[in-house]
Amino acid sequence: MQWLAPHAGDVPLRSRAVSGAFLLAVISVVCVTGFETVRLAIVSHLADTWDVSRLQRALALDAGNPKIARRLGLAYFYSMESVDTSRGLDYLRQAAELSEYGAPYWADYGRSCDSVANLECAGQALERAVQLGPTTPRYHWLLANHYIQSDQPDKAAEEFATLLRLDPDEYAQKTFRVCLKAFDNPDQIFRKVLTDKATPDLKLMYAEFLCDTGRADSAGQIWRDITAKPAVFAFSLAAPYLVRLFNLQHYEAAEKVWRDMERLGVVRRSADEDRRNLIFNGGFEQPPLNAGFDWIYRDLPYLVVDFADSHACQGRRCLRLDFTVPRNEEYQPVYTFAPVEPGRSYGLQFYARSENVESDSGPRLRVIDPMCRSCLDVASEMTVGTTPWHPLGLTFTAGPQTKVVQVVLWRPRGRSFPTEISGTFWLDAVSLQVVAPSSAPENK
Repeated sequence: MQWLAPHAGDVPLRSRAVSGAFLLAVISVVCVTGFETVRLAIVSHLADTWDVSRLQRALALDAGNPKIARRLGLAYFYSMESVDTSRGLDYLRQAAELSEYGAPYWADYGRSCDSVANLECAGQALERAVQLGPTTPRYHWLLANHYIQSDQPDKAAEEFATLLRLDPDEYAQKTFRVCLKAFDNPDQIFRKVLTDKATPDLKLMYAEFLCDTGRADSAGQIWRDITAKPAVFAFSLAAPYLVRLFNLQHYEAAEKVWRDMERLGVVRRSADEDRRNLIFNGGFEQPPLNAGFDWIYRDLPYLVVDFADSHACQGRRCLRLDFTVPRNEEYQPVYTFAPVEPGRSYGLQFYARSENVESDSGPRLRVIDPMCRSCLDVASEMTVGTTPWHPLGLTFTAGPQTKVVQVVLWRPRGRSFPTEISGTFWLDAVSLQVVAPSSAPENK
């Protein structure tokens, strides 16, 4: 029996009706989708601008779009031709309400309210932003500044404290500046903004800030708070504060900070170092910290400084200085500070060695009073030629106001042939100790 396909005219009318309905549905979907695609394209084109009229048309086509409402609000605020802050606030509020859980929209609305001194509106909007984005530092920053503007210092301090916990690296300096201007009370800022929960590094950042703003005495109080507890921190955290004290010539405060760090174990002397020696790390047995009362150094052209040379006079290490290119320059590449008592006499002893140092002016150690160079400025004998390890030294009496001396590895400019210097110089076992008054000679 042969099977025959039904003729089109034999298809039931119901089946053809269903097919037609399906086809109409497909056509409708295509039309709607196409229209929506076109509409969105038009909206996108109109919204990609700061022109108020075009943004209004875009919002009319897409009334529920918070991004367009926000842009329109900002356009009214900042447009040179269509400034209308009242309408701008209306659109920014509309954007925030359209995006009920969008913290950035509430932040924009609140910030704009603040800019026109609408404090009630600003407070509500910024509090809403913080509520929706509690871990976003920027919202706390805006709200804290709003509380300053609206004379709510306690609330401002609370927000600033939260901000410092969230992102101290970005906001610490900004917070300190705003708070100092608003409160003008470093201690109040420390108690209410940093609080006891602040980490040592944040407290040290505050101490540095106070030094930079001429409040080193208040910074000292912060340091005392840090060291009153068994704090654990690296020297690198305290070094910037220490450097500021030296730059301000607050040497007594710097010595106190240094002694505290020795007590806390932040800095340590070598086990075999003579405790009577006022020079820290005088034998170069430890890599210098380049700050505080350890050796401080700087890179200079045509000069190589090595603190780990193994050809030591004592111990395992010494300092080597290579004058790589003959030059007639004054060099002071390495120095350190040492505390002294006014009116007391001291002896500086060290060992030196040289190889092919050809000059009329060789390296030596120099002692000066950094607060009054005319009060104290003495130097040891120089070292030239090729010499084995040999002891050198000098004695001096601290002036009536001298509380710290600077010990400098110094090469002054040459005055007669050969003026240029080249070769290698070694230094080791630098020691500064009190000399009995009866045996102390005059400064040289």
